Amino acid sequence: GQALVGTGGKQTGIAWFNYALVTPVPVPGRVNINSAPERLLASLPGIESKLAKNIFYGTDRDGKRSLKPYQRLGDILKVKGMTPEIFERCANILALDSSAFTVEVEAQIVSRASRREHPNLKKGPVRNVDIIAARKKRFIINYDRTENDNFRFNLLEKN
Repeated sequence: GQALVGTGGKQTGIAWFNYALVTPVPVPGRVNINSAPERLLASLPGIESKLAKNIFYGTDRDGKRSLKPYQRLGDILKVKGMTPEIFERCANILALDSSAFTVEVEAQIVSRASRREHPNLKKGPVRNVDIIAARKKRFIINYDRTENDNFRFNLLEKN
């Protein structure tokens, strides 16, 4: 064990990640019409709950759920109940994919006594342990494609 910095004293022990959570977040000002829930879609300008439901399910003018995933933004004009006027009101805040994600990391250091009392501690989260130190970090990242079709990740926010 190496000494851990920032724990209020010298500590040694084992650290591991219980989980890393990666979730899409909306690009500021954009809503992904392929993954947005009905409730969010219904909050967009000109979109009532019935139209939001049709967008969510990809319901075409014949009542068939055949439009999702949307390939082009203009495909939303084929949704039952969508008009050019409604599309014009909300088109500038719509997107087809999410390129920004939230990554949350939580680390905990538990006492040696807790590790002895709970032999399965390394296998997953255990309740009622003596936590010596804990830290949570949250990052918002986005990605874009490079010229040679690789991905480049950019840090947008760090908490």
